[in-house]
Amino acid sequence: MEPTLFNLNNLKDILAPLESENIQLAHYFRFDEDGLFPSEEIICFLSPSEANSLRWKPVWEVLNENDEIDVEATPALPPKFTAKELAAFMVDGVGSRVAAYYGDWCDGPDAARLNNIGSCDSHEENLPEENINKNKCRPNAAIRNAYAAYREAELVVGKFDKASQYRAQELAEKFDDTADSDPAKAHLKVEMTEANKLAELDFAKWRMAMVRQLLQPAKSTLDGQAAPVPVMVPVAELGAALGTLDATVVVPASESRPAALTTTDIANGFAGLKWETEKKWKKPLADKPKWLADCIATAGVRGMSETRWNPVLIGAALVVNGHAKANQVRAKFQTVHQFKPWLDEWKTYEANNLDTL
Repeated sequence: MEPTLFNLNNLKDILAPLESENIQLAHYFRFDEDGLFPSEEIICFLSPSEANSLRWKPVWEVLNENDEIDVEATPALPPKFTAKELAAFMVDGVGSRVAAYYGDWCDGPDAARLNNIGSCDSHEENLPEENINKNKCRPNAAIRNAYAAYREAELVVGKFDKASQYRAQELAEKFDDTADSDPAKAHLKVEMTEANKLAELDFAKWRMAMVRQLLQPAKSTLDGQAAPVPVMVPVAELGAALGTLDATVVVPASESRPAALTTTDIANGFAGLKWETEKKWKKPLADKPKWLADCIATAGVRGMSETRWNPVLIGAALVVNGHAKANQVRAKFQTVHQFKPWLDEWKTYEANNLDTL
């Protein structure tokens, strides 16, 4: 029997409850007739690790060295997709936020949250097409069937062993801001770096095996021989060659603007203007009063990415509101490392708007 197919309207229904709980995913994607794609407009404002998470697609895990696949043109989900394809999308990247909302893989999906996207008379897993009410039940069934497909794949592949992740976390907790200057702690940075690489490698192997078991079940298992290691390489090159784990996506700034800055970058750079220390800056940056909220380049998504800021807008707000002089802000852009790429934009803004202040 052919598997049930779901569509992008069903997916929008699945994502809608996440938006109502402020897990803002909609602006991280674009929908078109070819399927669901990551939003390139957002990617240019993200850090490399955040961009990698957003760019990740199940197709990365099924590529073989000689495949001629246009990965950039391949959607994260096609316009019509099966429950197994939905489960593969939810294994990692932004799709994993969908799984986090609907409940643990081991005992989900959560019944109350399923009711937010319609109810089904039947509660069997892998609900067949003839039992799906096309108006209410289809999104509900898509999630239920995806969870069932995931658990079936996990029986073959095995649960992810988090030992290496726990080790990396343990070392991270021991590592603090004094480690770089304390000879007794210097080894921790090396150990932590190696532990993080091992944790990433272990997860990458498991993720590939899971996605292949979902999409190409005859080809995937962790028994006997380790699965090949997926890689992060520039999207344009993904269809041509596979590299190593150290080859990460290079996330460019937009052609007209440098990459937006993190909260820590802003707090560190502007310390001494209005608020004296980085710590004192971080509280209003977290609270986001209106004059700072207007300076956000891209809003953060809880549990996935952090807020990114436009430092020129913050510098302008400081001057306009009387918290600093234009030459003080200019000095920041001239001397603070993370602000220097923005110096030309600040000079233009200052010349056009602040010459009388």
